[in-house]
Amino acid sequence: MRSLLVNALENSKCCDNECCDIFESFNCCEMGCLGPFFAYHGLVSVCLDLYTIAKLSIFVLMENLEKEASAALDYLSRISKEAEKKFDEFLPPVADRPERLHEAMRYSMFAGGKRLRPALVRAAFDMFGGKGDSVDYAMSALEMLHTFSLIHDDLPCIDNDDFRRGKPTSHKQFGEATAVMAGDALCILAFELMGKTGNAKAIEVLAHLLGTYGMIGVDGARYQSLEFTGPGVANLTIYDRLTISNMAIEAGGKNGI
Repeated sequence: MRSLLVNALENSKCCDNECCDIFESFNCCEMGCLGPFFAYHGLVSVCLDLYTIAKLSIFVLMENLEKEASAALDYLSRISKEAEKKFDEFLPPVADRPERLHEAMRYSMFAGGKRLRPALVRAAFDMFGGKGDSVDYAMSALEMLHTFSLIHDDLPCIDNDDFRRGKPTSHKQFGEATAVMAGDALCILAFELMGKTGNAKAIEVLAHLLGTYGMIGVDGARYQSLEFTGPGVANLTIYDRLTISNMAIEAGGKNGI
C-alpha cells in the first residue's frame, strides 16, 4: 500500500496553482484523482482520494488472484486426467459379471465433475511429503465415496432428482435397485482401495467422517430432515460438501505422513 501511494504521488501531474511554486516537492491538482493539496501558512495537508487508492489495491489483488486461479485450474486439470486413468484401472470392467451393475458404477463415476476431491487428496499428500503410489488408491476412493453419496442422494426416497450434470441420474438410467447397489458397490470398493494404502488410521478417520457423525448423519440434520419433511427436500448441503472435502484432506494428509 505504501509503495502504491508513493508511486501515485510521483506520477501525479502538476497544476499551475501557487502552492506548487511554494512546495516544489509535491505535485498537486485542484480536482485531480488524488485529491487536492492545500497550502496555508507553510502547512501542507495532503488529502488522497481513498477511492483511487482502493481501486489501485483491488487491481493488484485481482491480478494476483488471476495468476493463482490460473495455476489452480492447471493443477486441477492435470490431476483430473491422472485420477480418471486410475478410476478406469480400479473399476470393474463392464465385461465382467454382473455387467449391468458394473456399467452403472462406471456411468456415474464418469458422468463429469471437477474432480476436486482427488486434487485435495493429492495436494495434502504432497504437502506432507508423501511418497509412493498409495495416493492413487486414496484419490480414487474419495471420488467413489463422493459418487456413491450422489447416487443415493438422487434416489426418489431422498432428493428424487431426475438429472445430474445434465444427464439422467443413475436410478433413471438403470432403475432404483441397480442404482442402490451401484452406490453400495462404490462405497465398498472405496474401502477396499483404502485398505491397499496400508494406513489403518486414514481408514478409521474416513469411516468416521462418512458415518452417522459425518456425511450420512450430518450430526442428525439430514436424518431429521427426512423424518420430519419426507423425501425430495434433503438436498446436499454445504455441510455435506465440506465433510467430503475434509475426508479428502484427511485421507491425503494421513497417507502422506
